[in-house]
Amino acid sequence: QKQDYYVCEKSDGIRYLLYSTSDEEACEAHYLIDRKNDYWFITNRNLHFPLENNTQAFHRDTLVDGELVWDSLPNGKKEPRFLVFDCLVMDGNKLMDRTLDKRLAYFKERLYTPYKKLFKEYPDELRFQPFFVEMKPFQLAYGIEMMFKQVLPSLKHGNDGLIFTCRNTAYKHGTDPHILKWKPPEENTIDFRLKLTFPLVEPDEWERKEGITEPFIDY
Repeated sequence: QKQDYYVCEKSDGIRYLLYSTSDEEACEAHYLIDRKNDYWFITNRNLHFPLENNTQAFHRDTLVDGELVWDSLPNGKKEPRFLVFDCLVMDGNKLMDRTLDKRLAYFKERLYTPYKKLFKEYPDELRFQPFFVEMKPFQLAYGIEMMFKQVLPSLKHGNDGLIFTCRNTAYKHGTDPHILKWKPPEENTIDFRLKLTFPLVEPDEWERKEGITEPFIDY
């Protein structure tokens, strides 16, 4: 069955879920959740995602999927950036059953656009942020030529390929058969697990004299 696909660059970063909520004092709080389901509290409390019509209010019970990368600047410094490529929950509303294009549109309208507008009005506040948040640029699959000619050469962070994501499917935890990954030959790797077994041996005469009386593993 033919499906429409989005394509984006495969960033060389660390994947996290970004969870936005409120703490016990009803203040804005954010956590990064890694693949081991470990929660990392963002101690810099300047990260702020305002609501559309209220810059003081913030999103609660919101979960987005993305990657934390380090952009290389012309002055040689590194700048952290969180690239969002999916939205699972927005203000308690579950979006995972909706299609990718709807999830991205929801994130852009409700969270990303007010966020960009805030720092356009108050640019000096950017220097207090723990990292910058951006929406990862997607192209329809037929825009792959532009990815190679324009997007990839202009990246400020590491990249190891492309990701093709079906725009008409729901969000799936774990391995998603509707996500295709392409890597250049030099970036391809093979993951495997090596299990080593060693025999049990009986202690010899000298080992028994040294107090070794039980069988042991011979490395």
